[in-house]
Amino acid sequence: MFCTPILYIVFNRLDTVKETFNGIKAIQPKELYIASDGARKNKAGEEEKVLEVRNYILQHIDWDCNVHTLFREENVGCKYGPAGAIKWFFENVEQGIILEDDILATKSFFNYCELLLNKYKDSINVGYICGCTMENCVSVKNDYFMTTIIDGWGWASWAHVIKDFNPDYASLQDKKLKDIKTIILNKKVKKILLNLSLKSANNEIDAWDYQMEDYMAVNGRYSIFPRKPLVRNLGFQMDSTHTAVAPDWYTDQSYEMDITLQDTLVIDKEYTKKYEASFIYKRNLKSYFVALKNYGFIGCLKKLVGKK
Repeated sequence: MFCTPILYIVFNRLDTVKETFNGIKAIQPKELYIASDGARKNKAGEEEKVLEVRNYILQHIDWDCNVHTLFREENVGCKYGPAGAIKWFFENVEQGIILEDDILATKSFFNYCELLLNKYKDSINVGYICGCTMENCVSVKNDYFMTTIIDGWGWASWAHVIKDFNPDYASLQDKKLKDIKTIILNKKVKKILLNLSLKSANNEIDAWDYQMEDYMAVNGRYSIFPRKPLVRNLGFQMDSTHTAVAPDWYTDQSYEMDITLQDTLVIDKEYTKKYEASFIYKRNLKSYFVALKNYGFIGCLKKLVGKK
């Protein structure tokens, strides 16, 4: 029995749920929170898909488990759906793990999160525990380290950290960018993040994670990353809203690893620089060749113009 509460955010993709829910089922959490957005009225057949996902999960919980559900009747989208689920989750638990339906976690991921949640719950510097890593960019030998920018592919945090998060607000706009006290040192990254956060807050982008990144930076909260990736993202599909093509650094590998707790948290400065650089340069030629290989010219064109 796994004691740390888990939030599982799902929608309409039964294929990925069948894989990723097995990762959760393997550790048999005592407290499982399930959040599902409602179907979009203009998408034929989506209501059936949403119900299929919900029913599949409920029918496959075959261990002693306290199940909590947030099943929306109306669709609120990729911003308010996850953000609302995260707020709901942390209104009910002091600390916990968040997984979306396309993230396949190893058993080590859950143990890693639980260990670090307990160890750093009183830290004033740590706000976010990530499960994914740009493996080839890690320069430290420790099992985990600190860096600046968050990653939403399997993560964990605490209620006292998340309590003031507001997806409708871009925190960086409060002060002059050059004067604000933030953990992100790269000025170009700050400007890009502020722009994305403002667009998301103003509903020009249907997302919640840019505001979360902004929120952590303004509050001086670092992220902890593992030395090796402990999760895999199965969501690089043509019907994905935001991530049809994998980032250049993604290797589609995850590992089981024993985590040794550290007395001192190390900031991997080289990793931070490379991560911030990847934030600036989202795509290079390799990305487009990968996209063409996976989806063909017509498929890529449809994705660019927003057609399914």
